[in-house]
Amino acid sequence: MYVIITLLYTTLFVFFIYRWKFFSIPSLSLRSISLLFILKIAAGICVWNVYTYYYESGDIHLFYDDAERLYQLLIKTPKEFIKVIFQDDPSSKLMGWNSSFEPILYNDSRTIILMNLFFRFFSFGYVQVHTVFVNFLSLIGLMAIYKTFYPYFQNKKIELLIAIFFIPSVLFWGSAILKEGLLFFGMGILIYESNCGLRKSYSLNSIFKILFSICILLVVKFYILFALLPGLIANRWEGKIAPKSILLKYLTVMFLCVFGLWVAASILPQYNVLKIITDKQKKSFNYSQGGVFLSNSKELIRVNYYKQDNILIPLRDNLYQINPNSEYEILESNNKKMINKTSDDILFSKTYTMVPPKSIIAPLNLEPTIGSFIKNVPKAITNTLTIPSIFEIDSWIKIIPAIENLLICIGILVLPFYFKSNAEDLPIIYFCLTFTFLVFLLAGLTTPIVGALVRYKTPALPFLMIIIFLSTDKNKLKRNRCAKKNKRGLIH
Repeated sequence: MYVIITLLYTTLFVFFIYRWKFFSIPSLSLRSISLLFILKIAAGICVWNVYTYYYESGDIHLFYDDAERLYQLLIKTPKEFIKVIFQDDPSSKLMGWNSSFEPILYNDSRTIILMNLFFRFFSFGYVQVHTVFVNFLSLIGLMAIYKTFYPYFQNKKIELLIAIFFIPSVLFWGSAILKEGLLFFGMGILIYESNCGLRKSYSLNSIFKILFSICILLVVKFYILFALLPGLIANRWEGKIAPKSILLKYLTVMFLCVFGLWVAASILPQYNVLKIITDKQKKSFNYSQGGVFLSNSKELIRVNYYKQDNILIPLRDNLYQINPNSEYEILESNNKKMINKTSDDILFSKTYTMVPPKSIIAPLNLEPTIGSFIKNVPKAITNTLTIPSIFEIDSWIKIIPAIENLLICIGILVLPFYFKSNAEDLPIIYFCLTFTFLVFLLAGLTTPIVGALVRYKTPALPFLMIIIFLSTDKNKLKRNRCAKKNKRGLIH
């Protein structure tokens, strides 16, 4: 039955593609767009199977399972549902709802759980229907990005199609029931409606869509919005004033953004960005070791994932005690503590369970100072760009990301020999470059897990490929190929 329901929803959305003017693009037929949509659904199903049969856990299950529990609460006990949603009931068995360990930042996992909860009213409990829904949103976002950059790729339509739809990481992560699908939706609307910040005038409809996209990015991955802002501001400046010194405008905006963050940190120390990133990096490395995370009003702790059955004593609802003489780790102080006895006042609620990942990156020696950040920038960018490499392949799951990284690095190294840019392309190139740099930097500074690093850099990959394809002189490339063929002919 689930196959029939999934096919029916797929057919319904294909019908929307044929009827919605948004998808009327001169360079792409509606049939091609429909095939792209079906390809993304197939990729999303593939991701589900990888997480189900290879990893046997992960965010994709976490978000869907929590949405299903919320749905059952809403149907059977609405009061309990309201209690969980608005009062953060610690006794609820929602593993992803409280999975954020940041005291300041919004828990974006809840956005995806609520999205799945909404889909649940239409899916009849069939998970692949959720895959269809999220891929339609993702398709809208990616098509919006395609339409934005299409005017600059008049002679490179295939290259633009590859850059946006066929990068393996984008196809894989952007098609799953994860944050990336909704993220591409929000990014696409913002970039399309603002034309990368270059649009000179805005209708009320465009302003509404931009505000809507900003809200989506704020509750999905807010740092993606902040990575987009410098380019949007610089291009807005470029659009309002006679096109001149675009590089100087970008450098000025970047400087002002850094200065503004420094002023904000001086006024409100709890929003010191350097400290937030440093704390995030240290906590991420802590959590990358896996385990069962529990908390009470005083502390957040972790117990060994493989020893949890011997350490944790389940009580009622979602509450646990620690077995006498068992060891657990207090994450705030990063030390271990022995429990010599159990008592009723030492109770913990389980917040998150993470299987220890198979590949860890050595953490950077990062401190909350400008000097430390500048020192670690090259390593952070290099890690994001090259990990995993073809020399680090120890499982089949790393083969495609490693080849992808290799091809991207080759493209970057070859680009200077075939570089060509027009003045009208520079705002687009700088926009993509700034966004890619900031996303790669944040991912490289804070992410110690190889799989997570591959995933977190995904939103920037289409823009990196746009830089490479847009800046490559195809005519020079063809001339070199012809010269090599002629040289071979003379030799023979």
